[in-house]
Amino acid sequence: ALAPEAAEEASEEDDSVSDAAAEPAAEKASKESDAESDADESAADQVFAVGAQVVVLNSKERGVVTQVTGVWREVTTTTGAVVTVYPKELKETTLAADEVALCTRELSLPLWIQGRLDGAIVVPCGDRKVANRFTAADGSKRRQFVCSDDGRVVRCTLSSGTSWTVPGRVRTDGNVCKAFLLKLKKHCGQCSPGGGGGGGVAKKHIAELAHLTAAATGGGAVADEPAAADRGTEDGEAAEPAPEAVLVEDPFAVSDGEDDASLS
Repeated sequence: ALAPEAAEEASEEDDSVSDAAAEPAAEKASKESDAESDADESAADQVFAVGAQVVVLNSKERGVVTQVTGVWREVTTTTGAVVTVYPKELKETTLAADEVALCTRELSLPLWIQGRLDGAIVVPCGDRKVANRFTAADGSKRRQFVCSDDGRVVRCTLSSGTSWTVPGRVRTDGNVCKAFLLKLKKHCGQCSPGGGGGGGVAKKHIAELAHLTAAATGGGAVADEPAAADRGTEDGEAAEPAPEAVLVEDPFAVSDGEDDASLS
């Protein structure tokens, strides 16, 4: 029989051998799980290529993938909005021929800019979030930001006299477009350095938006929780909510009449 000390040493050696055998098995299982996850993501990337007909899961918008940038998918929806999402936020669908034509038509610069405004702007307003195109309490259709007919200026319809010159490379340089949209998001309180709606200008914007949408139902109200993970910005700004869109009539209309109504 082994002495107590020898028996204890033999037991420790057995435990060590057992642990050593378990580690490779656990490592193998982890690698297999990672490989499956990578395969799923790769499959999604291949499915949602340019031209794919999809539904954006968080807003139920239907549209066509019109651009792929890294892990992102840019979807032009049947309402004219353009949203940027991860592949996992999309689901395959089948659109009617006229819907595909609507989503893939060649757009003028003003409509191209307006689509991105309509897809990117989602402002926290009390217990709701309000998209760029929204329904006011009086039932009128409005926009928070509108692009001029020549595509050179974007103005805020809730702040009289407030406008921004559109950068020259906004359509050809993704970083320029992102930076321009970030300026607007800071103005309206969607994205601010300290969170919580930003400074005085943003708070006034949100207060006016709350006044216009008081007692309104549907229209510009969108889901409180976007499907995508929060997106941080490169310069340390607060994370941005996922871009969302809402269904409205006459999706491509950017008329003087609508702009004038928005200022009332």
